[in-house]
Amino acid sequence: MQLTECGIGETARVVAVMGCERFRHRLALRGIAPGQICTVVSAACGPIVLAVDGGTLALGRGMAAHITVERNIDEKSN
Repeated sequence: MQLTECGIGETARVVAVMGCERFRHRLALRGIAPGQICTVVSAACGPIVLAVDGGTLALGRGMAAHITVERNIDEKSN
């Protein structure tokens, strides 16, 4: 499923990031890479705000649509 489909408070593991190498690298530098666990902080309108590695990151919906995740995961399993 796409990151844009997650609701507020949901925790998900990044499965894949689709797009060119530069796009994937940009997200990886910000902590979004396969295997990373993130929690959706805000998704009501505008950008999607994620909690990642103790920080927060805001992604536009277009960028978030290129991120495939699996939700309903146990945070401690990473």
